Amino acid sequence: MYYILHLTLSILGRTVSRFYLVVLLLDIVVRVNVLNSVVQSITTNVKQLLAAMGLVLICLYLHAVWFFNRFKDEGDVDMAFGNNPGFNCTHLLPCFENFMAQGLTAGAPSFEQSVLDEYPELYLFIFSFYFFIYLIFIAVITAIIIDTFSEKRKNLDMRDEDKRNKCFICSFSRETFERSHQIFEVHIREDHNMWKYVYYVIYLRLKPELLLTGNEKRIRNMIQRRRIDWFPNQKTLVSPDEQENNTASEISEMKQQINDLVASFNTITGLLKEKNMLVQ
Repeated sequence: MYYILHLTLSILGRTVSRFYLVVLLLDIVVRVNVLNSVVQSITTNVKQLLAAMGLVLICLYLHAVWFFNRFKDEGDVDMAFGNNPGFNCTHLLPCFENFMAQGLTAGAPSFEQSVLDEYPELYLFIFSFYFFIYLIFIAVITAIIIDTFSEKRKNLDMRDEDKRNKCFICSFSRETFERSHQIFEVHIREDHNMWKYVYYVIYLRLKPELLLTGNEKRIRNMIQRRRIDWFPNQKTLVSPDEQENNTASEISEMKQQINDLVASFNTITGLLKEKNMLVQ
């Protein structure tokens, strides 16, 4: 479906308008993992972001109602957001529209000093607007996006760590093999080469059913049902735990042999001492 859409936009860009070619730049987001993580950090918590934006709009509306009810009859009270021209709230709907259009982008409202001196409660209005809209709600939205992106990035790092240091087939880690004096790279290249498993799946799919052996037919049925029971999970030709146990057993046997040799040496030494005493 993705490639069909890509081809359609390419054809439209060549035949209808070059605008459709610009849309193809979004393909970069799909192919670059970091950009993909940024998009997912926004789309993953859509409900939380929409709830936070709803609270922002409610807070903007409350401030618009506050300002409208208090200063609708005061024609000399003009409010401005940032460098935008000032406006007077004579009607609630245009006042709320100005709050939405400018309040989220231009900063906290501002008034002339003469107006602030005449109406000191405007200081409370400015502080309330800045505190609730910017310090709380906008910060909450930003924190949701940043936390989600950090979590996505952490998951990607963990996935990359598993790819580098864990066998895809048996799930044994590099540390497990190194602890048992085996080479992890040799294991994933020779014992559990994942591409050999891919070739085996293709072989089973292409082989006529009448020529399948009993084991091959069983595995193909599992593949068709999307089951991975046939994978040797936590199993290898030489298990690291088995290798470790064999090593421990060999060390134990060597210790026992050394102890037997020491005991034999002590026995021979004692017999020689007794013989020397008898000769004397």
